[in-house]
Amino acid sequence: STRKESSAASDVYKRQDHIAAIKQLAERYPYIDDTRVGIFGFSGGGYMTANAMVRFPEFFDVGVAGAGNHDQRLFWSTWGERYHGEADGDNYLSQATSTHADKLQGDLLFMHGMMDFGVHPAALFQLMQALIDANKDFDLILLPQAGHTSNGWAERRLWEYFLENLAGSEVLPGFKLDSVFETQAAQGEKLMAQRYGISAPPEPGSELSSDEEAGK
Repeated sequence: STRKESSAASDVYKRQDHIAAIKQLAERYPYIDDTRVGIFGFSGGGYMTANAMVRFPEFFDVGVAGAGNHDQRLFWSTWGERYHGEADGDNYLSQATSTHADKLQGDLLFMHGMMDFGVHPAALFQLMQALIDANKDFDLILLPQAGHTSNGWAERRLWEYFLENLAGSEVLPGFKLDSVFETQAAQGEKLMAQRYGISAPPEPGSELSSDEEAGK
């Protein structure tokens, strides 16, 4: 149907809008270099990032895709069908990033938590295999204890990836970063400790006191 075809193309149109906006901004502001463009996203944004890298390889140079749902056939039907329509034959092939894996040209880093039950990493593994079959290089970070979240170490690697591959800059040795997920978790545990007297671990980046070390 026209609705399904329109829904299937909506993500492509959105990326085309982004490209047009970046080009217009580059024309207006000389400090914007539209010959070096990076893209990052997490969850649905991770899907969009990887998809942009293979659908518009002539424009996007570097991408970091976090926890992406790279094929809606392996994700919640309420999400995929809302935008793509019900599965009917092979109509879902076009939305799967693996379908376009052979078009990758730039530098692409995947990050995914191995305990992610919201966006199962199976779709990432299928996409990785498609890239391997197409003889395309990519980078990968798997976080053993992360769910549908990131952590400070991964956030640091994200920024370093853009510095190294897009800006051509050196990274800061020994730099440590705490993610918003870790900060929010620490704040929640602290609140629980204050309200219910539940012992809370130290906030990210803080050191245990000698008394706390002795009590471990």
